[in-house]
Amino acid sequence: MALNNQNINGDLSVQKDLNIGGSTTQQGDGLIKGNLEVKGWLIANKVRGDFVNKGLFQSEDELKAALPNPYNGWWALVCHTTNQNPMVYNAYSGQWKWTGQFFTGINFDSNYYNEKIAEIEENIDKIEDDIENILNDLQSPDEIIGYTYLGLATPDMMPETGVLAHNVFYIAIEDGEYLYFGIKEHITEVSIIYAYAGRWKIAGLGIPFGIKEHMTTVNYNIEELQREVFKVTVTLDSSQNTVVEWLGHSITNTLTWSVKYKGEPLIPSSVSLTKQKDGGNVETIVPEYTPNTSSESISAPITDLGVTSFTVNITANGINRKAQKAITTILPIYIGFGKHIADNGSINPDGTTQQGGLNLEELILQGLLERHLRTNLDNVKELTNNNDSYRLIIALPDGLTLVSIKSNGFDIDMADSVSDKRILSGNDYYYSLYRSSAPIIVGTIEELVIAIR
Repeated sequence: MALNNQNINGDLSVQKDLNIGGSTTQQGDGLIKGNLEVKGWLIANKVRGDFVNKGLFQSEDELKAALPNPYNGWWALVCHTTNQNPMVYNAYSGQWKWTGQFFTGINFDSNYYNEKIAEIEENIDKIEDDIENILNDLQSPDEIIGYTYLGLATPDMMPETGVLAHNVFYIAIEDGEYLYFGIKEHITEVSIIYAYAGRWKIAGLGIPFGIKEHMTTVNYNIEELQREVFKVTVTLDSSQNTVVEWLGHSITNTLTWSVKYKGEPLIPSSVSLTKQKDGGNVETIVPEYTPNTSSESISAPITDLGVTSFTVNITANGINRKAQKAITTILPIYIGFGKHIADNGSINPDGTTQQGGLNLEELILQGLLERHLRTNLDNVKELTNNNDSYRLIIALPDGLTLVSIKSNGFDIDMADSVSDKRILSGNDYYYSLYRSSAPIIVGTIEELVIAIR
C-alpha cells in the first residue's frame, strides 16, 4: 500500500514501536530515557559527560592540534618517551593545562616489548628451520633446488598464469582438492606443489595443517608490533633479478636499503651489511657505520655460482631491524644444431661417415649454440637448422636432466647424454650434452616444448 507524504505541524505522540526505514534528521535537542544501542559507527564532533578521556598523545602540541576546543571535564595523557609515565592534562575554560601529575596506571617499560620481540624472533627462527626441513625432507630434493617460492596455496586459489613452465613452487596449507592446479588427489598434510615437466606435482611433508595457525599468529604479532609500537620498517632491494645467469665472472649488483618510521623516511643510528654463500659462513662486506640519510645504495657484486644472501642490519629508534635479499646464479642452458665429437664415425643419411665433430666449447664459440636461462625455456618456440648433417643439441648443467623435447606435439628422439664441459674464467663447469638420435633436415622445427628437471 502506497502512502502520500504527510506534514505534521504540531506534536506527534507514538504509544508503541516506531520503525523508520530511511534516514532521519532532528533539528532540535533530544532526550533518550532508556538505553541507546548503536550498531554502526557513532560519529560525533563533540561528546560531553562520561566520555572524558581523550587518549594518549606524544606531545602537548599534538594534543592541542587534535582537540583545539576542549570542554571542562575532559582529560588526556601526554607521553614523550617510553621510559616516562604519561602526564595528565585537564581541560579548563577551553584550554588544555598540565595538572602537574603523572599517570601511574600504565607501565611503559620497554623491557616488556623487548621480551615479546625475542619471543617472536624465536618463533621466526623455528619457522625458518621448519621450512628448511621441509625442503630437506623431499624425496627428490634435486627437483626443487633453484626453484622460486610463489607463496601459500589453498584449494580455492588459482596458480599464477604462465608460471608452469618455470621452476616455481607453492606450499599447500589447507586440507582439500587443489583442482585449479590439476591435482585430483586430496591433500591432507602440508605439501609442496611444484612445477615439473609441464604439470604440477605434490610432495607431502608429514606436517599437520595446524602449522598454518602458528604461522598466522606469528605474522600477526609481528605486524602489530611494527604498526602499533615501533612502526619502523626496513627494506633491501637489488638491481639484479632474483635469478641471474652465471658466466664465470663477477656480476655487478647494487643494493639499496631504506628505513621508514610511520611511513616517513627515518635516518637510522647504525647500518651494516653482510653476505652468506649457500648457507655457509657469514661475511661482513660493509662494517657498522652511522649514515646521514634514510636510504642508501651500496655496491655488492655477486662473485660465485649458487645462492648469495645479503642482509642489512639496522638500528633505528633503539630497535634492531634487518632485511634480506637472496640472488641465485645459475649456469645457462645451450641449444642449437651442430656436430659433436661424440657423433664422429656415425653414418649420415647420405651414407657418408660423420667427421669433424666439435666439443661444447667449440660449438659455443662458433655460434652454433645459443644460451638460455632455464627459467625462460618457454620463450624458445622454434629453432632453424641450416645443415643436413647437424643434429639438435641441448647442453644442460650437471644436476639437470632432459625429460622430453617435443615439436608440434611429437617427441624428438634423443640419444643418451654424454659429458662435456665449459671453461669460464679458468674454471671447468660440466654439462650433460644431449643430441638428437639422427641429423635434422634443413628447416625450422616449431612449437617446441622442452621439459627438464
